[in-house]
Amino acid sequence: MMGWIVGSGEIWIILIVLGHPVSLADAVAIEALAQAVSSAGFIVPGALGIQEAGFMLFGSAFGLSADTALAMALARRVRDLLIFAPALLAWQVMQGRRLLKAPYPTV
Repeated sequence: MMGWIVGSGEIWIILIVLGHPVSLADAVAIEALAQAVSSAGFIVPGALGIQEAGFMLFGSAFGLSADTALAMALARRVRDLLIFAPALLAWQVMQGRRLLKAPYPTV
């Protein structure tokens, strides 16, 4: 629940920065609908494209243009990259070190 509220605050701030302020209740509704669309698109890895389409579809219901809704969705993706890319890079470095230490099997 806390993550949902934080995500709503993120949408609210992004829309203020983009020059399209909405009420906090609208930001919560947009976040809820976007999460529902992302959950429904579970078959697509990372819901790539699904989340953006959901923002564009439901953003129009809250008076957002398609450009603004897409910019909001892409701002959310940048956040994902900033959080997840360093973790994935660290994981790859750890796995590479493990493979370098492992003895090679002989046939």
